[in-house]
Amino acid sequence: MGIGSRIVRVRGQISRREFAKSIGIVENTLRNYEQELSLPNSDTISEICLKMNISPQWLLFEDGPMRAANEKAEVPQGINAAMPCAHCLELYKRLDAVNERLYLANERERALLEEIDELKTERRKRGD
Repeated sequence: MGIGSRIVRVRGQISRREFAKSIGIVENTLRNYEQELSLPNSDTISEICLKMNISPQWLLFEDGPMRAANEKAEVPQGINAAMPCAHCLELYKRLDAVNERLYLANERERALLEEIDELKTERRKRGD
């Protein structure tokens, strides 16, 4: 199961529009994530995990339990609640690396499609 399927599972019976709004994205973006046409960035992953009490490890890699273990864990004094933990930072780095590979793959695909179009145009000109 890919990340898109896991997002659908997390969303459950909540409408796509309502869920997208609750995590701060537009409905079409959520649809693209669910259909795995694009990958969510680390901010979106964080929002899904925080709003739905989902483990980032599960959401990203389907590893471990789906629900975060610390449902009502209190943030220790002196720790900024917005500051991600070391484990989350590592997950964000891995997600950024995946996003970078996806971007590069899309760029390469675009270049190949342009090259194919140029070759087709050349063939038409020659009458092949």
